[in-house]
Amino acid sequence: MNMAERAGRLMEFRRIPVSSQGQVTLPKAIRERLGVTAGGTQRITIFVKSDGIIVIEPEPTVNELFGILKTTTPTSPANIRELRGAMVNERIQGRGYDTKEQD
Repeated sequence: MNMAERAGRLMEFRRIPVSSQGQVTLPKAIRERLGVTAGGTQRITIFVKSDGIIVIEPEPTVNELFGILKTTTPTSPANIRELRGAMVNERIQGRGYDTKEQD
C-alpha cells in the first residue's frame, strides 16, 4: 500500500486490477471506509473532476434521505381532480397547444 500526502490529507493508493470487461472490485478496506456492503443493493457514484481527480461516494439510502425536506407551510392533502387536470394541461402544453380557455 502506497501513501502520499496531498492537500494536507493522507490518501491511500492501491493498485486494483481491471477485468477484461472493464470492471473493478473495490477492496474491502475501501468498501468499509465508504460504508458500502458487498452484494447489497447500495450503489456508488463516481465523479471525475476537471483536474482528473476521481471521487467515489456511496449513494444515500432511502432511510438516510427520509425527513431531509422540510416545509415551511402546512400541506393539505392533494385533490386528485386537480392533479389529473394539471397533468393533462402539462401534456397538452408539451405538444405545443395553449391550455388557456378562449373567451
